[in-house]
Amino acid sequence: MQRAEATCSHAPQYLLGADASNPGDVYILDVAQGSWSTQSTTGAPSFASAGSILDHDTNVIFTLAGEKMTQLDLGAVSTAASGGSLAWEGVGDSAIQSDSYVPTMALCVGHSMGVGRLHRC
Repeated sequence: MQRAEATCSHAPQYLLGADASNPGDVYILDVAQGSWSTQSTTGAPSFASAGSILDHDTNVIFTLAGEKMTQLDLGAVSTAASGGSLAWEGVGDSAIQSDSYVPTMALCVGHSMGVGRLHRC
């Protein structure tokens, strides 16, 4: 049996919040070359209790952290980091606060939606 190859298997992969000393840095894996680069950002949200999703069509990452939705436009980033820092921009306030809620983000026909459960201490 032959395994089907995913259509986005050579698309860059992004890793958020991976470095405690630089939590806003985005690590970019160029799958085709097998190499990593680091994109610096400004105004990054806290990823400790955040949910993020990448809109593959626009290459924009949306993140819900606390009660704020932010976005990072990686449209200028193809398979490696750009020369300067990219800025996270506010999209708006959420109807819910995710301080005690860890959202799971999903993308559905151009709309992002949060799915998950409330975590109580």
